[in-house]
Formats: sequence, C-alpha cells, structure tokens
Amino acid sequence: MTCIVLKINIFKIRVYYDYKVLVKPTQDGIKSFKAKIKEIFKQHRSSSLELLIDKLNPVIRGWGYYYRFVNSMVIFSKLDQYIWYKSFNWVKRLYQRREISKYYKKYFRPFSETYKSETLFLPNGTKNVFILLVIPLIEHIKIVATANPFNRDDDLYFTNRYSTLKLRNNFSY
Repeated sequence: MTCIVLKINIFKIRVYYDYKVLVKPTQDGIKSFKAKIKEIFKQHRSSSLELLIDKLNPVIRGWGYYYRFVNSMVIFSKLDQYIWYKSFNWVKRLYQRREISKYYKKYFRPFSETYKSETLFLPNGTKNVFILLVIPLIEHIKIVATANPFNRDDDLYFTNRYSTLKLRNNFSY
C-alpha cells in the first residue's frame, strides 16, 4: 500500500490513497519527551519520592493530553514502559546492595483494576506516577462536505455538531 508521508514539526501525517489518514507524534517529539523524563530523574536522584512524582506528573499529563487527538496508543504504551523502567532504576539506585524485591513490593502496584500496568506509588498510596494509557484518545469529527455554515438550511446540522463536540470534550480529567 503506497502513501504520502508529511512531517509537520510535531506530527507525522500519513495519507493513504484510499483516503485513510494516520497522524502520529514525530520521533523528535518522542525523543524530547524522553529527554525531559530522563532529566527529571537525573535531577531528583536523591530527592524524596513525593517530590519526584510531583515533578513527573505535570510533564507526563501535558504531553499525553497534547497528543490525545492522534493515533498514539502504541506510543503511549512504549512511553509508559520507559517511565516504568526509569522508576525501577530510581528505586534500585535508592536501595543499593539490598534486596530489591522487598522494595519493589513497597513502591510498585497496579494502577487500577482496568489498567493492569504497574506504576510507582508512595508507600501510603496517596500519589502515583501518571500512566499515559489512561488518557482517552479522541478523534476529530469531520464536517460533511456539503454543509455550509452560511446556509440557513444547515443550521440544525452545525448546532448538533457543536453540542456533540461540547459534550465530548467536557470529560473529567
């Protein structure tokens, strides 16, 4: 299957000849996100776990919610694995020359019933590192080609479309 590939700064757009369009984050965007995560772990090597989680979560949430409109589920999964790996190494470094399985049980637990992914938790269970796979992906609703916003006959269509978009975008974070 042949296609046209466009790279626009932060999105890689692939248009197939059967008019199917796939939009994904670029490799540069993924690399910069990984570099930010790596830098946070590097800066907070000896910090408390609570401070580390407080620094990580805004970066993870921001990047994830920015890319929730594109086909990024596989990329989210890979980045969750990367963050888990970095978290595990952070715990290993914290408790050098000790039995790591004891501390693994203390700091890592499944995120929730629906998402079996394990994440770094505070021992009291109040905070955890955010998981990208929790973010719901949202597809854009295409406008019907024959609809015209300046035509009174299409007012009902645009009113319904606007209310659908409004309801869809007001989900809880």
